Amino acid sequence: MDIETLASLRLSEDSAPLSAAQREVWREHALYPESAMHTIGARTDIHGHLDPEVLERSLRWVWHRHDALRLTPIPGPAGDEPRQCEASQPDRMLHLHDVSGESDSVEAADVLASLLGRQSVPLDGGATF
Repeated sequence: MDIETLASLRLSEDSAPLSAAQREVWREHALYPESAMHTIGARTDIHGHLDPEVLERSLRWVWHRHDALRLTPIPGPAGDEPRQCEASQPDRMLHLHDVSGESDSVEAADVLASLLGRQSVPLDGGATF
């Protein structure tokens, strides 16, 4: 997210203070930005046909239906506490990783899930997934 957008969100009536738990996550992220301590990794085995566009539309529906999925922290102005605001919808909700062509697809899925689960989530005003 660019600096002008962040600045406008900080001053917006649409931002709100973080909860105590959110502040704790924010502080831990500030101390250890590369840590994935709050990242939850999971994998799903899908057998049979998957229509990625239908799944994408379903994820967008869930995004619009539940406010909590759209909330994201933003830095507060010079020394102030961080705030939360509604994030813009990402271009793509679904990040599909097809390992069916691998010689050992179960092992490949485990390795990929482990790798993705160790990535930190940037707390920069964008979506947190």
